[in-house]
Amino acid sequence: MLKSADSGLKLKTLADLYGEDLVRVGCFELFSIRSFKSVDRRVHRKEERRRGWDTLREYPREDLLGKAVLVRLDLSACIDEVDGLNEEAILTAIPTLSYLISAGARIVITSHWPTLECSNKASNIELIAGCFSQHLGKTVSTINAVKGGAVQNAITTLSNGDLLLLGNLEQYKEELSNDKEYSKELAANIDVLVNDAFSIAHRILASTVGVTCFTSARLAGLQLEKELLFLTKATSTPAHPFVAIIGGSRLSQTLNVLNELLKTCSSIVITGSIVFMFFKALGYRCFSSFTEDALVPDVVKFLNSAAAQKVDVILPLDLLCIKEGFSHATFRPDNVPEGWVPVSVGQSTLERIENALLGSKMALWIGPLSLSNIVEDNNVSKSLAKIFSKISRQGCITIVGGRQATSAIRADGESGLISHISTGGAAFMEFLKGMNLPAVSALDFACPGKLEWERIYSCPSLPLVIDVGCGNGLFILRMARTSVGSLNFLGLEVRKKLVDQCLTSVTDDQADNVHFVEADAATMFKRIVSSYPGKIILVAIQCPVPNFTNTETRRRMVQKQLVEQILHTISTDGKIFLQSDVKSVAMQLRKDFLEYEKGRLRMSIEHHDAAKCDSEGWLLTNPLGVSSDWEDHVLQRGDQMFRVLLSCFSNSH
Repeated sequence: MLKSADSGLKLKTLADLYGEDLVRVGCFELFSIRSFKSVDRRVHRKEERRRGWDTLREYPREDLLGKAVLVRLDLSACIDEVDGLNEEAILTAIPTLSYLISAGARIVITSHWPTLECSNKASNIELIAGCFSQHLGKTVSTINAVKGGAVQNAITTLSNGDLLLLGNLEQYKEELSNDKEYSKELAANIDVLVNDAFSIAHRILASTVGVTCFTSARLAGLQLEKELLFLTKATSTPAHPFVAIIGGSRLSQTLNVLNELLKTCSSIVITGSIVFMFFKALGYRCFSSFTEDALVPDVVKFLNSAAAQKVDVILPLDLLCIKEGFSHATFRPDNVPEGWVPVSVGQSTLERIENALLGSKMALWIGPLSLSNIVEDNNVSKSLAKIFSKISRQGCITIVGGRQATSAIRADGESGLISHISTGGAAFMEFLKGMNLPAVSALDFACPGKLEWERIYSCPSLPLVIDVGCGNGLFILRMARTSVGSLNFLGLEVRKKLVDQCLTSVTDDQADNVHFVEADAATMFKRIVSSYPGKIILVAIQCPVPNFTNTETRRRMVQKQLVEQILHTISTDGKIFLQSDVKSVAMQLRKDFLEYEKGRLRMSIEHHDAAKCDSEGWLLTNPLGVSSDWEDHVLQRGDQMFRVLLSCFSNSH
């Protein structure tokens, strides 16, 4: 049994747990990026990094102005056959939509919902749009389609701050199959995707996964960010004692969750009809018609692991049972008479659960409590909901998910006390299992935060050279060794393993003029380098992977947003070096830069010297004087590198 918590250690707010600097008007920082500490400035240490996801709140607000933003919601619970509209699902989306309105984005809402005929004669899409309009104070226009010329025209005619609700995604089979062409059509004229639908994050859909290949940024909305924050906290470093209440009807769907929770929980309460498998493992009579006998050894293994890790597994002490012709009666699990059917846990069990919860600093509840599929007893759910409200008042961090649990909490009338009520059930369980959620994996990587340049470089005011997609870092390390005291160097690479290797090389060299950051430059370039105190004089992009269909390699291809961010941060006399061993890729790189913001770039003076170029204008030698290892490899095999050096200049010139 758990000991009662020390009354002097109550957590009154989330700020007590996460720190005041991590609280932002109800939305919270996902990860704190700590700068490395070093006595000797020249000895670099790896930053403490955790790969996260990019969020709407962290995205530069000014960059949303005038952008077409596709907001993916889950409105599947908002249509009610009797009442017409359940506003709960709509209300969770209001913070994200309000934020985008205030930022001046052009907002396109997309979702799926049931095709029920409501008592209200208005169509479903009109009901939903009307509710959004009421809560946002702005008219939400509609179009009963999600793709095609009419939709594209409607998007292009939106003014800043306007909203458009697309038709029901449920009517398109390509949505479920994550069809590539359908995804491309869905993303037509869209700049940014904001996913705020946690409840379907475990599914692979065109509107949550496929569409990310065709937008310049992919962000978690405010509600999705909040969901991931609380679940990440519960599965990584929860406040202790941490009590999890896990219910369900199929142990095969729940066992992985239980095993994962052993890593972080102080106590695990087993509820729902899965308890019968635990009774069977303990040698009791099984009362369920559905059993998963093959899992009995796994249950025994789980119980042994819990005992070894000193995790308290709480099983029912008594069962409330029914029998035809008799009043309800309560029996011990190992002493239920023939003919009696358990439908719920008894009062002694509920008291034991309450004692555990009263001593907790974090509590999680997901899944049904009922022991019967025939008779549903809601009294235990109501009692547990009141206990959760009580411990929330005492400062416990409380997380609730799943239909039955959330319904009980809301019926209690004090849902506002609960720290977090999840909008997902299946996605919640998948996350607790330690599984990657496809829709979350499709989002951009989190920005590494504002860099402390004075800790990174011995002289942070020196001109900066940036290598985008630096790979193993050998090119930039070679340049840094030849330019000590005159230039600083920064490598940006999306692959964590390579960045770790590069930082190790920096430490080994005791270099104080070179650094590497794990980041997706396509969306993070401006946020990372805009605070650099010196001039950015050179940006190099070399040998990007010529594969536009693969999700990961897509991140390494030059996108319009990256071109824009480079040109907005590089000095007016800076240079951009582009090269590839694939001619079509080099041509595309050159085209992308020269066609964007015409008048800012021109071919460097080297291209006007016939002795330095081939007949098509490609530079014959590397103008930087330092080659990459891939460049050496290509030249050694007798192939050509296609090189371009572009110069920036101010329009006044």
